[in-house]
Amino acid sequence: MNAQQKYDYVYIGTGPITAIDAIHKQMQSNGDVLLIDEKTQVGGAWVAIEVGEFGHLEVGCHIWSYNKKAYQFLGTFLNLELIALNPQPFFIKGNQKLTYDYKNAALTLKKIASDSLRLRFKSLMQFLFKNPSARVPIVPKKYLYPKGGAREIQAAIINALHEREIKMELGQKVIGAAKKDGHWELYSTNGQTYITKELYLTSTSALERIEFEDKRIELEHRKVNYSHFHLIIDRKLKQKLSYVRVLDDPYIHRLSDITYQLERQMNPDQTVLLVGFFYDKKPADMSDSNLIEHIFSYLKKRNWVEEDVQLVYSQINHFETTYIPSHQVKAINELDDTIQLIHTTDLIYGIQAKLKDWRA
Repeated sequence: MNAQQKYDYVYIGTGPITAIDAIHKQMQSNGDVLLIDEKTQVGGAWVAIEVGEFGHLEVGCHIWSYNKKAYQFLGTFLNLELIALNPQPFFIKGNQKLTYDYKNAALTLKKIASDSLRLRFKSLMQFLFKNPSARVPIVPKKYLYPKGGAREIQAAIINALHEREIKMELGQKVIGAAKKDGHWELYSTNGQTYITKELYLTSTSALERIEFEDKRIELEHRKVNYSHFHLIIDRKLKQKLSYVRVLDDPYIHRLSDITYQLERQMNPDQTVLLVGFFYDKKPADMSDSNLIEHIFSYLKKRNWVEEDVQLVYSQINHFETTYIPSHQVKAINELDDTIQLIHTTDLIYGIQAKLKDWRA
């Protein structure tokens, strides 16, 4: 067995929020910090892959929620250039189209009406003052996104970690954590043991068990296989799209035009589409080529592409993610103040929740 490694703070995962929190922890305490990730790339879900001859592009369709302070923080701390999505992100179902901000407005008004009728004013106040999506905008806000997509975020995170000389171990999976003699012992699949005073993880951490005093939490992971196609087509779209959440198709659930993220010059008439789909829901005899045909049929039905549009290049990628259920998230956070599960599922709202700590 390898020798034990001792740290003041250990983070499991290298997603943007985890990495930024680790940087601030080191800045505030000057402690010894380690980030561990079972993946071989820094960035969590915010990573880029090589797509043919078109360069590195983000692996998945990411939607950013709206929060002005979070946008400002990212621009300043990571030196990201954020640009307005054009048009603004929207949901679509049949003939109905709703921007993300108006969706938030509809849900907020529904909550106000429901809780008011039931006289649940405490619940309503908690929702209005603690839920970042609770707002009723008259004019939709401008949703911003990094000019280079996830590739730009990933590069900025790596640079920030290197500047602070924060240690990282990639391709290393931690399977268990136990509180012993006032510290946490972490066990990895290769027999390495890590010792830390404080442990930080996320709801997507793949730990199998956590032991604390007389408690043993066997984690119940929900696995989600995020699958996406990068599709290069031979012409511009008939209508501009930035990010679309699809609600009326059995396989497609979101799509983005990410042509603006290209790092290499290509034919100016071509378009890069990133299409997310429910790969596990497709029939067993439905091939990837059949899926592409289905995607094109949907795009043509929506009048987003020409009838004679041609496919230039396609590539599929699968990004499996595990989620710890909410009741176990709550149980972990209630153990003591030396272990914390950080909210990272929604990047912008997660950053908003941490800003007070980072600016302390």
